Amino acid sequence: MLCFPQLSTGSAAQYPIVRRRRTRSIVNETPGGGRVTFSDTPAESLEWELALSGLTTQEWTAIEDLFEACGGRNSDFLFLDPLDNLLGWSEDLEAAAWATGPMLERTAGRPDPLGTTRATRLVNAGQAPQRLTQTLSAPGGFQYCLSVRIRSAVPDVAKLVLATTGGEELRVVETGPEWREVWLSAKLGGTAETITGGVELAAGASVDIFGMQLEAQTGPSAYKKTAGRGGVYAFARFSEDLLRSKAEGIDWHSTAIRITSRRGGV
Repeated sequence: MLCFPQLSTGSAAQYPIVRRRRTRSIVNETPGGGRVTFSDTPAESLEWELALSGLTTQEWTAIEDLFEACGGRNSDFLFLDPLDNLLGWSEDLEAAAWATGPMLERTAGRPDPLGTTRATRLVNAGQAPQRLTQTLSAPGGFQYCLSVRIRSAVPDVAKLVLATTGGEELRVVETGPEWREVWLSAKLGGTAETITGGVELAAGASVDIFGMQLEAQTGPSAYKKTAGRGGVYAFARFSEDLLRSKAEGIDWHSTAIRITSRRGGV
């Protein structure tokens, strides 16, 4: 899997970051002077400008190796948007992207910490632990942070889960009547090409959750709602055929990179 590398800090980028969405409209003019305009959806794209400094030689070499493997702009690679929630359908837990245990009941439309009704109640009606998870095609060995807001009518516990084909990391969190933001940060290592994140409930447990988010970094940031796909872009490309860098000292490099992803990458 060709993927934009993660820095030693556990992030793919540094601030400031610029992200642009480019769209195109097609205009047809009729013989009578009328105009018909419609959006050219397949031409939509996203572009990121990454300004990176203080890179070690190892970090710079990883970027350079990816550039050479892609032939500059010639080939696609996977890019994890550092400004977005990697999980899709973050508030539609009935979507097909979410895998659930057979005895886990989901009820949408519950009150959430923002004062609206976008939370979901999860009830484990079975006699064994049940999970709600989503699996992404992304490097399992990266550093990830899973975060969610959670509460329960009575004091209870739940588990946050990060897993790959090579293992998993769990964090037990206490729940109660007040909303809590909880998170699990882990680097599972290995060469797996998927990462799974979610929650696990013990038999009989009932919780309300809101704002499930997965990010390729060490800690949680502000929640970003995803109404459909998340921030995983499998069809990203370098925007130029030239990669520039500046050596500012021993083991100290800086560069500016533009990345583009056409519409449709997941």
